[in-house]
Amino acid sequence: GKTTLMRILVGVLNENRGSIFINGHKLSGARDTFHGAVGYLPQDFGLYEHITPYAFLENHALINGIYEKEERQRLIDDVLHGVGLWERRHDRISTFSGGMKQRVGIAQTLLHMPQIIVVDEPTVGLDPRERIRFRNLLAELAKDRIVIFSTHIVEDISSTCHDLAVLSGGEVLYRGSPEILQKRAEGKVFEAVISEEHFELWRRQLKIVQHSKAEDGIRIRFVHDKPEGEWPVGLEAQITAPTLEDAYVSLLQTAGGR
Repeated sequence: GKTTLMRILVGVLNENRGSIFINGHKLSGARDTFHGAVGYLPQDFGLYEHITPYAFLENHALINGIYEKEERQRLIDDVLHGVGLWERRHDRISTFSGGMKQRVGIAQTLLHMPQIIVVDEPTVGLDPRERIRFRNLLAELAKDRIVIFSTHIVEDISSTCHDLAVLSGGEVLYRGSPEILQKRAEGKVFEAVISEEHFELWRRQLKIVQHSKAEDGIRIRFVHDKPEGEWPVGLEAQITAPTLEDAYVSLLQTAGGR
């Protein structure tokens, strides 16, 4: 439901129940009023790759009514500097990496200076270096505006967000800071070393979040919210500090394994 929610927030889809408020004002029935306040970068978006980012942004600005030449050039210069593409402004977009194309998309959403930017799965398909660069860009943009983005990559959240919502089955299971969610998983995350021949057995009985080869078998990391006396017989494990990913798994487990 993440993408559906994003589309409702920006007015691409209409909600069939519930309400959306921006700055205390109800969005339903007044979308035109808030149109310029929200910028949207979907997961899949189109670019004219045979032209340069400067030309692309100039076309977009003209289509959106920014006709005054000096103002248009100032805005384009500002957003290209802001997304780190100034040095590549006259190169064809077809020569850009996936992360750079995402930055062109962000530059497009920034042209009309929105108060809120909504970004759907922004780091999907990016290599680790590009992911980090794009995360840092979103964090920088969030200093003077609201940035809402959806992701299934926990690292993106732990290093970028201060406000988190977990959606599952159309319900909000958690809303708050990542740190508090992580703290709620304390005492529920364990590590153990098991024999290779028993790995499949334990995997069926435990919520294993990570496993790796060890000298004397397989080291597993698992989430378990029951007292030690209710563990499967023969398991010896040590408690360990939870990560945000552990906390996410624990939350879903508590909610019924969704």
